[in-house]
Amino acid sequence: QLAVLHPGSIFGEMALLNNEPRNATVSSIGDCDLLEFNRDALVAASNTVASIAKALSSFTQERLLKNLMKTAALFRPLDNKQRLDLMRRFLAFDAEPGTAFIHEGEPGKGLFLVLRGTMEVTRTADGHKQTVATLLPGDIFGEISLLNEEPTTASVMAVEPSTVLFLGRDYFRRLVDAVPEIRGYIEQLSEERQMDLRLNEVYDPAGNDQELSDDDIAILL
Repeated sequence: QLAVLHPGSIFGEMALLNNEPRNATVSSIGDCDLLEFNRDALVAASNTVASIAKALSSFTQERLLKNLMKTAALFRPLDNKQRLDLMRRFLAFDAEPGTAFIHEGEPGKGLFLVLRGTMEVTRTADGHKQTVATLLPGDIFGEISLLNEEPTTASVMAVEPSTVLFLGRDYFRRLVDAVPEIRGYIEQLSEERQMDLRLNEVYDPAGNDQELSDDDIAILL
C-alpha cells in the first residue's frame, strides 16, 4: 500500500502527464463521490492555464518521490525520517532520450537513482556495443565504480524522457559507512551486476553462442 487518499486528493495524473501506463491501482474502501477530468479536458486546461500545468507537474514529482521512498530497495533499511533526510541529499535531473549519465571508463561521480523513465546500460567489447541491462524506476546505477574506486564499467543513457536523482560521491561514502544494511544491499547488487558483465564477456558480441572454456569458468568463479 502506497497511500490512502482523502477528500481533495487527486489521482491518475501521472499516466496522463507522462503518456505512459498506470503504475499503481486505486480502489475505493467506502462510499465515494468522484469528479473526473478526461484526458482532453486536462490537456486543454494545462495548455491554457500555466499554473495548472505547473501545479500538476510539481504534484506528480512529489508523488513519485513518496512512492519511490516506499518501494525502492535503497530506502528499505531506513525509517521515515531517515528516508526524508536521504532524499533531500539527492539532486534531480530531467533528461531527454539520448542523454548519457555515465560514460564507460570515466571516474565515478556518484550514485544515480531512476525516478522516472528508462535507462539503457551498454558496454563495448571488441569494438562492438552491447546492451547489458535496462534500468527502470527504483533502480540505482553507478555503484560499482564507487565501491571499487575504479573507472565505470559501462555506459548508461536515457532511452525516453526521464528523471534521475543523483547523490554525490562523498555523501555516498558516508551513507554506506553509516548504514551497514545499505552497504550490504549495494555490495550484493554490485556483485550480481559484475557477474552479468562477465557472463556477457564469454559470448561473441555479434550474438553467437560460444562454448565456455575452463579459463572462462575460472573467471566467472
